[in-house]
Amino acid sequence: MSSSSTKDKILQQLAENSVIIYMKGVPTAPECGFSAKAVGILNATGIPFAYVDVLKAPFIREKLPSISKWPTFPQIFVNG
Repeated sequence: MSSSSTKDKILQQLAENSVIIYMKGVPTAPECGFSAKAVGILNATGIPFAYVDVLKAPFIREKLPSISKWPTFPQIFVNG
């Protein structure tokens, strides 16, 4: 996947989901403590959210920090 198409995919995900978390693992089985804590907080709000497992999406894991200007995961976006 090219860098520009990865960026386009991320921007599309941000546009299509009012709340999205880029995390390690999945909400039912987080693979790091920070992702588990973040999912717990999101679940407590009762607001539906989308997720991307960055361990299964290496291109997104590599590209997202340059878009968000934040180097680590999880990353939560609300309305982009």
